[in-house]
Amino acid sequence: MYTCNVVLKETNRSGIVSSVQTCFQIRRKDTPRQNLLHCVFLPIHGCVFTNTDARQPHHQHQQLRMKPPSPSHRDVKDNRKCRFRTIFQLMAFTVVFASLVSYMQNAGGSPNIAVDEKKSLFRPRHKEVPVQPIKKPYEPKLSYENDICFRKTSNLSKTPWDKCKMSFVPPNVTLVSPPLDNITIGDDVHYRIESNKLEIPRDGCVSGGNFWFAVLTSVKNPKASCAGSVTDYCNGTYDVHVTAAWAGNATFELTLVHTGEAINHLRNIVWPAQDRLAFSGYYKANNQTDVSKMPQGFCYVRRRGNWSGYCEYPNKKAMGMTTTICEKVDGVPCDTLNSMKSHSSKITHSAMTLTENVHYLFTSPNFRNPVNIPDSKITIKGGNESLSDPLPRCHPDQPIPSFQGYWYGDNWHSRICAVDDKWIEAPNVRKCVSNRNVVLLGDSTTRAWFHIIHSMLGVRGQRQADDVSCCYFNRVYKPLNATMVYSIHPHVLASYGVYLKDVRFEVDVLDGLRDPTCNYIVVVSPWAHFSQWTRESYIERTTLLREAIIRLRRRCPDVPIVVKGPHPREHSTYVSVIFANDYLLRQIGLINQELFGGIGVWFLPVWDMNMAHPHDNVVHMPQSIVREEIKMFFSFVCA
Repeated sequence: MYTCNVVLKETNRSGIVSSVQTCFQIRRKDTPRQNLLHCVFLPIHGCVFTNTDARQPHHQHQQLRMKPPSPSHRDVKDNRKCRFRTIFQLMAFTVVFASLVSYMQNAGGSPNIAVDEKKSLFRPRHKEVPVQPIKKPYEPKLSYENDICFRKTSNLSKTPWDKCKMSFVPPNVTLVSPPLDNITIGDDVHYRIESNKLEIPRDGCVSGGNFWFAVLTSVKNPKASCAGSVTDYCNGTYDVHVTAAWAGNATFELTLVHTGEAINHLRNIVWPAQDRLAFSGYYKANNQTDVSKMPQGFCYVRRRGNWSGYCEYPNKKAMGMTTTICEKVDGVPCDTLNSMKSHSSKITHSAMTLTENVHYLFTSPNFRNPVNIPDSKITIKGGNESLSDPLPRCHPDQPIPSFQGYWYGDNWHSRICAVDDKWIEAPNVRKCVSNRNVVLLGDSTTRAWFHIIHSMLGVRGQRQADDVSCCYFNRVYKPLNATMVYSIHPHVLASYGVYLKDVRFEVDVLDGLRDPTCNYIVVVSPWAHFSQWTRESYIERTTLLREAIIRLRRRCPDVPIVVKGPHPREHSTYVSVIFANDYLLRQIGLINQELFGGIGVWFLPVWDMNMAHPHDNVVHMPQSIVREEIKMFFSFVCA
């Protein structure tokens, strides 16, 4: 233990001696870094040192004594100047000392984040340093929309598709190149689709715009598959390109997911509609603990409209102009809102109303209809079993090619950058995570990442007091000097109630990451719960999240940040077909890819990986697939 005694003796103009004594004690290990606190920034003017060994008994410590100023010293002539200099130096010492003690307290490797139970947000221990405001708000260009070939419509009362209604005509699919008997490993296999071509154009009817799933697959000898890319010419003609990534047999499979009429309706009527996201809000009035007996009110997420009669719960930093609103209950304060649960009957009613008279667009044969293809079975020639040319090292802001990779056996072979199988091996994962704080922000698909990474580590993680089963996990891995946190956003679509104190906006979590060591690994994955947001509100929310990532990168330029994209899912109900459809999820992925581009983060696309796998597309894919996603993630941040 070190003790620094500072005794300042000063004689004022009246001849009275005034003295101030300040003692600082530091209980730390005797390391060179902490020895810097050995009375740092001293001597103060007029002080002399008497150094003693720190290992001496406690009562013998370093002392600083103010000697009476020498009569020959110049400051005797002006005692006021000496007094001001002494006070200033003591203030500077106090500030620097406090900063160094704070640094030492946070040098142990734990994340510098704390939870404010009232606001349910991460709160920094250090005083927040003001961030330079962005001079001009970021306005997304969303260049991917240049390929959209739909005219806008807002006629809700009388659907524009009645006059286009016709019996379903199967698409015509032909192989363009290469010749069927001369396909070699690495070739670009080109198919052409002719679908819904109108001989006589009719106003308001759509020729293009169909949404397709294209996959090249082999069930066995070898077991392999990959996704194809589709080009829409907006006239009923589509080109599909798929890579012959392995030698052997393969089958081209094509599925019509949505017709152009359905896509136009989803884009221009369903997506802009508010109140598709509905909750039951429960108020904890009069200290009521039984949720079933709590006062209730309907809650929505709105950006426009009349909010009279509603309690407002804004978060400008995370949602901008979009606000959570809940019905006011007589005699119940708004600040007692305790939890929210998605309201299924209101959501169902909204889906049925928004698709009134056009239900046929979202049922067979206009929805997820497999297409018969004459030349679907092909044989791929080649000496190698599969593509094996070297790829560049993974880096942030890397371009995402149209051919992202392929399955061969049970392994995903990325064509984006070099991905190594070693990153699913426990010793390598432990080495990567050691002395780091892993922060996972997303939905239940990100929660699956948490569980698999936890099992990969093979080290017991200590559950912390604020760990909550549904919404927030916080584990400490002492043997690795590491932590891992999972947090979900506040607007969870679930059949169970979610307590507001247990959920956090991603923006608030990121702004609370202020450990000076910057030893974080961050994953952000907003998608599964946001297809019921309006496009306008989602873009605003994502733009604000982008700015929070920029703020984090200003504080910690070298922190690896990964944005994980969405993937197709199952649709067991009509509401899921309308509000969680694959087309809107795909658009969310494209928005994320564009908005998070150019700011030094990795975008991890998993759409093609999941779509191409033989397993049915579900929101929670098997662990074998999720492990391949995590393999790519660790190849990004650890290689």
